[in-house]
Amino acid sequence: RGELAAAIQEYERAIALRLKTPEVHPILLARARAALAETLVAASPRSPQARERAAREAAEAAALFKSEGDYGAAELADLESWRREVGLVDAAPTTATP
Repeated sequence: RGELAAAIQEYERAIALRLKTPEVHPILLARARAALAETLVAASPRSPQARERAAREAAEAAALFKSEGDYGAAELADLESWRREVGLVDAAPTTATP
């Protein structure tokens, strides 16, 4: 659990840094959001709050992967497969919201 909590903090820092850096490629932000989503579920698989947050992060990641077309297609497919596997498909839309 301690390692997962530390990983969550690292992914949160990575996302914050990427959001502050305009020249960062969207795929890098998408990867960090997807990793955070997966770690949130791994750390607290039964927590509704963790699953809701994971669903939001995964939806944001999916939208970023999708925005990159063919370049993000394989990672989008992997993310969507994981979302189905852990039951997050209906928990959040697959596009970013304003």
